[in-house]
Amino acid sequence: MIKQSAGLPEIRQAYTAMLKRFPLFRKGFRDLTTKAQAPALETPIALRPDIAKAMNLPTGIYSKGDTSRAVSSVIGIPGLRKLPARDREAFNKVLGLHEGFELGHSIKKDVPIFNHAHPDVLLRESNIVATMPNTLAKARGALKFLRTATGERESLESLVPGFTYGKTRLSRHARRRVGDLMAKTITDAGIM
Repeated sequence: MIKQSAGLPEIRQAYTAMLKRFPLFRKGFRDLTTKAQAPALETPIALRPDIAKAMNLPTGIYSKGDTSRAVSSVIGIPGLRKLPARDREAFNKVLGLHEGFELGHSIKKDVPIFNHAHPDVLLRESNIVATMPNTLAKARGALKFLRTATGERESLESLVPGFTYGKTRLSRHARRRVGDLMAKTITDAGIM
């Protein structure tokens, strides 16, 4: 996984390793359902075993390709369609890695948060964003805007004192502690 810097070569390497673990299907979620069930979903999605079984599909990541175009049309991030090629590739691969992180969590023991399998999914994504070099500043900005537009950034930062999405880098031990604390807080409050 990405250790110090999340430049494009490191992101490509992590993405390739993830694809060896989880299959990628070149179909959007909308292709798998009727438009009435999923009117705006073209973004990548991880079909975990329980959901995949219910839909009679294989477990894996479903993505049509250019995630930046899909996210731009769904959420309307300014300038996303005009990202330079390197930034667009980084944006697409980070969201692909995000889906791989989703598949890496057990549905039985984890507490979902913001429609993600576990808080650790967003924390790992934040680590990648935090370590992106200035050469990928537009991709970093687009990912921060995405989590701000969905409300996840504000909620995550309010649940974790001193944490800033895309700025604070957490070790795997800290991510586990924070994720477990968030899951307990959510469970105790009866939010999920």
